Amino acid sequence: MSEELFDRTIVIVGKTGNGKSATANTLLGRTHFASQRGASLVTQNIDSAVCERQVDNCRLHLRVIDTPGVFDCENVSQRALEILKVVHQRPHIFFLVINDGRFTDEEKLTVDMLKIIFGDNSVEHMIVVVTHGDSFNNDADFQKFLDNVNVKTLVISCGNRVLRFENSTQTFNLDNFRLFMRALHSEYVHQNREIHRVIEKYSRENHDDKNVAHQLKELEIRLKQRPPERKFWKTSVFGGVVAVAILLAGYVVLVKVFRRQPRIARIWARIHQPILRLKNKE
Repeated sequence: MSEELFDRTIVIVGKTGNGKSATANTLLGRTHFASQRGASLVTQNIDSAVCERQVDNCRLHLRVIDTPGVFDCENVSQRALEILKVVHQRPHIFFLVINDGRFTDEEKLTVDMLKIIFGDNSVEHMIVVVTHGDSFNNDADFQKFLDNVNVKTLVISCGNRVLRFENSTQTFNLDNFRLFMRALHSEYVHQNREIHRVIEKYSRENHDDKNVAHQLKELEIRLKQRPPERKFWKTSVFGGVVAVAILLAGYVVLVKVFRRQPRIARIWARIHQPILRLKNKE
């Protein structure tokens, strides 16, 4: 069997305490990033490391980038600006790390924030990583966790790409990992260059007396007020198509009515002919 070579840049994202740094170490095959289960503020800055690993017939050249937890500071926009810096490092893959516990509202907010920061297209490059894999008794137990409505929605949005990691023994499903490496070979491209400017402006104006959910809502509203030009034109064209379709549908209905009810057609003509004459004069 021929050897496979994967050269990938992987960004680790998620909530503090879910095992982001431990997952990064598992990928590297060594301890580089400071890690402690359930710890807060272990990773305060973006950090990266490179590894060259041989696993079976698979040679891995990985650049692994660890990021701070999305809610490690009170100001959501400040943290967003910090994490957004990884875009310049041209990643191929995002590892969204969740743990084996209950999928909380804070976890959902984490996903929302990542979509705001990186855009909706980021899920096309995302793999959901579930840490503390040994807490599941068997595959059926793990599947039960994945069947949770919120977890299932998340996994589906990420193209059904999910990996179970056991970071204490640095083990994970290599076969699935290999499949995902094959599929996710293109670099992530940030689609909205205005995002950084909008977040920066919001960060200057934002006061830290608002909760996370409220800050995210405000930030999302601001970003939607400044859509990319391409998206704006798509929306406009779509709106025009819908309007034309509605007019055509209305015309078809009128024709059918007029054919069946000549009297209604005569009444409609008497009402609209004066209006049409005025319009023609204009």
